[in-house]
Amino acid sequence: MNGQMYQTCAIVTAAKIALKNGGEIDYAPLNYEDETKFLFQDGSVARSVSEWFERTRKLGLDDMKFLSPTSVSDRSLLGFSNTTASGIACFFADGAASYFTPHWEFTRQSSQDGKWLITYTQNKWENPPEQKPKFDDNRAEFASVLTRIKALAQEIECEHFAGVFQRALNALNDDDTIAAEYIDKNIRPATAKFRAIFSG
Repeated sequence: MNGQMYQTCAIVTAAKIALKNGGEIDYAPLNYEDETKFLFQDGSVARSVSEWFERTRKLGLDDMKFLSPTSVSDRSLLGFSNTTASGIACFFADGAASYFTPHWEFTRQSSQDGKWLITYTQNKWENPPEQKPKFDDNRAEFASVLTRIKALAQEIECEHFAGVFQRALNALNDDDTIAAEYIDKNIRPATAKFRAIFSG
């Protein structure tokens, strides 16, 4: 997954958790992000993910989705930024919908390593679907597969491996709490390692 897809997914995940819990968005930018700003249709600018989230919530934000094309003409371009039409779809309580598309621009100043300036631009969703897009809920089938693999691991006396699948089942059944714990325990440390390797 490239940085653009990762960031968009992270923003949507954090925003959905904040909407559900009624709290503030918990988004920590990665060290290669110089600035993330959001351009609204009315010409105003939110200069952070938190500011953008609070503004969209005041506008009646009801839900959001990560949208990305399922097919591309050249798969070799997927590792690069600005090559897919992915973005954040926002659905509002009054039935309106809009979407924000990102543009990544690499900036380098002589005194520091280069970083990315990320600009999301709001677009009006002309003729949005009457209902928000719904995706198949395959959790029951997935839980069945996880349970069978866990049972096999126990049968062959691989308890640690079985524990991995039990944690996956726990995450599937309590997605918000487990997802937040997973991000804190796995994603943030992995990101720190990534930073250490690539920051010089």
